[in-house]
Amino acid sequence: METFRDYEYLLIDIANTAGYDKANYNDRIQWTRDHFDTLESESDGFLFQKAVHALREVHKGNAINHPVMFDAVGSGVQILSAVSGDINGATLTGLINTGKRPDPYTSLYEAMKLRLGTDDAVPREKLKEAIMTSYYGSRAKPKEIFGEGIELDVFYQTMLAETPHAFAMIDILKDTWNPTATEHCWTMPDGFEVKVPVLDTVIKRLEIDELDHHQMSAEFKARTTKYTSVANIANVIQSIDAWVCRSMFRMCSGTYDLEYLQGVLDIGLGNNPCPELEKLIDIAERTKILDISVLNHINKGNVDLLPEWMRESAKELVKHLSSYKPFQIITNHDSFGALPCNMNTVRSNYNALLNSLSMGNILQQILTDLYAEPVEFIKESFSSLDANYAIC
Repeated sequence: METFRDYEYLLIDIANTAGYDKANYNDRIQWTRDHFDTLESESDGFLFQKAVHALREVHKGNAINHPVMFDAVGSGVQILSAVSGDINGATLTGLINTGKRPDPYTSLYEAMKLRLGTDDAVPREKLKEAIMTSYYGSRAKPKEIFGEGIELDVFYQTMLAETPHAFAMIDILKDTWNPTATEHCWTMPDGFEVKVPVLDTVIKRLEIDELDHHQMSAEFKARTTKYTSVANIANVIQSIDAWVCRSMFRMCSGTYDLEYLQGVLDIGLGNNPCPELEKLIDIAERTKILDISVLNHINKGNVDLLPEWMRESAKELVKHLSSYKPFQIITNHDSFGALPCNMNTVRSNYNALLNSLSMGNILQQILTDLYAEPVEFIKESFSSLDANYAIC
């Protein structure tokens, strides 16, 4: 992964907030340098002016408390690509390096135009709307944008051709819907139990005798069953997204007794029962993802509960956490921010989490939970540890 100095991250942030976030990092840095003397007049956006003010304060020799924010590239497609082993989708969303900043929406737009054989396709922004909603199971929005006919057919052909495994996940997740269930449940690598009730709007008519038989209606949500729904598609993707956010906070801001943990993992002996640790071990065995929350439960009395591969993974995790001091991080859905001096670590941690999704098999666990029976999900894996533009 290409790293940058604190000052360079501030220059990148200024270019980002000026609208040049689609450029490569070095081009963003150069844009800010080229406009250094006239930056205040380049944009009146609040975030841009705030970043420029921070830069001016640095040049005065003053300390700043200005966070740099980086967004994931096409987070929905990116997550689906990681968990399904879609190398094409991973390349489009920056998990696999190509030497330039990826833009999945423009790439899919160009691919669709090529298939149509015309430049008269719908505008990129409209296509982006269709792409974003289609990966969450919407058929109505693409139909609204393209109508019924050749453009709609080519749109789906393009999505399947350019992100074959990620797009195929839509139907796989749609098929997990249980028409007799009043809720759908699955467990995340950190032990968080997702429980999504099936709700429908109910309208009840009321007559109040004491108010001269006044009639009124009440509308509320009630648990029910539904014959069909696409809700599991978005809910599963967003639950993984939320796990990434929780894990980023734990990796960047969490405090652990790392010296103690290193000693315990190296020489500790003991297999005393620990329900919390055993639950996380069971999940890790099934997902092949060792969640950082295990560090909260490991001690010299239970460390031998860990299988060898988990023990080694925990050692590597402790070694990584020992390489920097905990710091504050801002998380907002698929956007992550910290002081410029910590942004190399933010990017590295994000890459590691998406790498664990690719190398592990979280979907096998989720599908098993949703179907309430063992499911085998076979997928490819790829490394995103060196990704330059997974978040940018």
